[in-house]
Amino acid sequence: MMERTFVSASPEETRAFAASLAPLLPENCFIALFGKMGMGKTEFVRGLCSALVPGARLSSPTYTVLNVYSSGKIKVNHFDMYRISDEDSLESTGFYDVIRNGVTVCEWSENVPFALPDKYLAVRFTAPSGSSRRIELKTIGAETYADLGY
Repeated sequence: MMERTFVSASPEETRAFAASLAPLLPENCFIALFGKMGMGKTEFVRGLCSALVPGARLSSPTYTVLNVYSSGKIKVNHFDMYRISDEDSLESTGFYDVIRNGVTVCEWSENVPFALPDKYLAVRFTAPSGSSRRIELKTIGAETYADLGY
């Protein structure tokens, strides 16, 4: 298991940190984001996508549940589970059909603990003080980032 912590002072730092992780991740992996509203989860996804799918215009999938970004070379599946709380609701999103095809990033993963795969990168966001954000990463079911691949 790998653990890493980063403290971000701004949305720009959060995006830069996420972008720096992109080259370390396997092409098919799952990233579970945890944290209250306004903690920087979507900014994290923006940073990750800026590195994986340059030029993608990212928007939060709060109402659509899933947005897909592709460069032709790699695909990013961006889920927002804010409004999902049970297996039936999750099944209708197509979640299980896409999670092993590309990098899948799931906001509000705390709402769907029953659906998280055996191996994933857990990213927890907290606000220790003021506008700073503490971002804690931990591999679950894997020793390294490379082991997160399917």
